[in-house]
Amino acid sequence: MAKINFFALGGLDERGKNLYCVEVDQDIFIFDAGTKNPERGILGIDVVIPNFDYLKDNKQRIKGIFISKPSDECSEAITYILKELPLKVYGSDLACSILNFHLQRFKVRGKEELFTPISAKQIIDFGQCQIEVFLTTTSMPNSFGFALHTPDGTIIYTGDYMFDAKAETNFSTDLQHLQSIVAKQKILLFLSEATAASRQDYTAPNHKINIYVERAVKEAKGRIILACFDQDLHKISELFDLVRENNISVGIYGQTLLEALKVLRENKKMNLDGINLVPLHEAVSQEKSLIIVTGSGERLYSRLIKIAGGNDDILDIKETDMIILATPPTPGSELNHANVLDELARTVAKTIALSAKKVWTMNASFEDVKLMTSIVKPTYFIPVKGLYKDFVWAKTAAIEAGVNPENIFLCDNGENVEFVDGVFAKKANRIKTADLYVDGIGVGDIGAVVLNERKQLATDGVVIVGVSVDSKTKEIASLIDTQMRGVIYIQENNDIFKKMQKIITDIVEKHHGRAVAGEMYDINEVKNEIRSVLATFVKTETGKTPIILAIVNEI
Repeated sequence: MAKINFFALGGLDERGKNLYCVEVDQDIFIFDAGTKNPERGILGIDVVIPNFDYLKDNKQRIKGIFISKPSDECSEAITYILKELPLKVYGSDLACSILNFHLQRFKVRGKEELFTPISAKQIIDFGQCQIEVFLTTTSMPNSFGFALHTPDGTIIYTGDYMFDAKAETNFSTDLQHLQSIVAKQKILLFLSEATAASRQDYTAPNHKINIYVERAVKEAKGRIILACFDQDLHKISELFDLVRENNISVGIYGQTLLEALKVLRENKKMNLDGINLVPLHEAVSQEKSLIIVTGSGERLYSRLIKIAGGNDDILDIKETDMIILATPPTPGSELNHANVLDELARTVAKTIALSAKKVWTMNASFEDVKLMTSIVKPTYFIPVKGLYKDFVWAKTAAIEAGVNPENIFLCDNGENVEFVDGVFAKKANRIKTADLYVDGIGVGDIGAVVLNERKQLATDGVVIVGVSVDSKTKEIASLIDTQMRGVIYIQENNDIFKKMQKIITDIVEKHHGRAVAGEMYDINEVKNEIRSVLATFVKTETGKTPIILAIVNEI
């Protein structure tokens, strides 16, 4: 008998940033560790990761991080976590290779020994608990779900999943193995993804792109440029089937995808027979070829905008090119996606953009959730990965699959669900959760003050003023310099500069008079008064509230 707690540091009522924890007595098991895109109003932030202070405080109890697939929302936070915590990471050969590659790119060395490649049907022993690995159908081959066998029953975490009876072996769910897991021990808890639970019907065959691009590929007179995310290997596999039939050379524009294909070819986890992979420069120079342009999140869109604008060093658009934007926008990237479509429309090439209505993401739809729940037959059900509205749909699917409505819990990040001796006990105290902003190489050092200043700079601009005073007499010893950037357009002889200089002169002379009278002179007080008075003046004159930088030098 055991005390079991489930909670999420990220991934509940949000898109991405998935990080789920299960505590069995003193042991902690972590499932996935991903990132999400920053919201539109958050400027200068690359990605958002979960706050992992709880993991730092309890690092001795952590048995490992188990990665379902090497995608942004499932594993990208590993790079930042391993910088600070030496935790064991378990994943497929592909996951371990890509994560190691990312660590090298961020110059994080000496972490190779932390990665343990695992395979389907493997059972990893942790004493009173065991983790059993099973295959699932996702956008990446050899994706895993995990069954955590505890003294009180099995906890199943599927990661992403869907059902496709016609899927290739490396993309298929091993239902026979899953049913054998269910037969071993009662399923205490099912942690089911709910990202697309609001979509009615099954995901398959709506996830396939070949029906939309097959004719275009066969009739293409020049190069075919496919744009997609690094993790869209199922779409790439479909394109490979088409170019294999037409004997077209393939070039890869994206280092992560190159690394992934190298591993998949070595381990025979994706059908690459008959695919003529050539160096990128060779594919670019050929009259007819397939060029796959990939990236992760913002990087893909930045690369496409450069290509469309003719500013890329490697790839120029030709009139005979066929461009396929195969990836619908992810949450938070809608504006970038629209900008890319606009830029591509200005080129001379033909563009095909696949929308989310035409091509569904490879996540569980309503009927997939219902079917998976009916297969595993859990006592308790918690939807993860998605917004609260998605959880409500997943709850309905679980009820239709036979789960008692009182045994379904819709949770927020940090909310702790406790089971004692295999029975729900309570929703216990909350765990501290928060967003950590990643800005370049900085993690978590960007706070509200910096973000507000960035917004202020973006909307209202900056005013910079400088003056020098004599260190002895405290009199003005130079001309007063005033500069504005991003506030309003003004002529050089505009009166606003003269008025600002008059304000600064009056303030400096006032403090000079106090110094002559024997009062204490504080240069910081002078700067603060200049900032305060100028802020009020500029607001009155322009309607803007810019950042005021006041520089007062004593010489």
